[in-house]
Amino acid sequence: EPLENVWVHIWQMEDGMSTREFNIYTDQNGFFTFGDEDHPDFLLYQMWKEGYLRKQHTLYDFFTNYQDGKINEAVIPLIPEDGVLALETKNVTGNFDSIFLRVYSPIMDVEFGLAQGHVKLILPLVSLLQDQSFTQYLPVASNQEVTVYWATKPFVTIADEANASKGNVTILRHDTVHYTVEY
Repeated sequence: EPLENVWVHIWQMEDGMSTREFNIYTDQNGFFTFGDEDHPDFLLYQMWKEGYLRKQHTLYDFFTNYQDGKINEAVIPLIPEDGVLALETKNVTGNFDSIFLRVYSPIMDVEFGLAQGHVKLILPLVSLLQDQSFTQYLPVASNQEVTVYWATKPFVTIADEANASKGNVTILRHDTVHYTVEY
């Protein structure tokens, strides 16, 4: 569906450096255009609309992919961020007082190369006494399955995540989905 009033932040580039920044908005059909014959290189730095996540496209790539005077016609998808993950952490055993958490989103892995698919948690380290619990409410892209990881040691390497406990939960549109980690 076309999205009206998407905020687009553009950097004009010259010799790999930004020379001018400006903002434009998409029209009622979701279109935007811009151009400058004297400075045709550009970087689509940010695109934003409340309730949506950006999905990376070849035109959009943090600081590394500006277009050398090319005219482009492309669809740049945004994905609805209209699901909520209620991630509850419960200390049921009392064997450990702290647990490290990660939430992986396959959609965010595509959208944000810098995020590497990990949803930003309110508290990545939760410390609870036995029989205590804590819930984080995380807005995430809907209609996807996310993976929740937990461990008693910090996640430092990819192997740490591979050796952690994990579970999957499907995020529904316009709904709060509950997932509980017990340790």
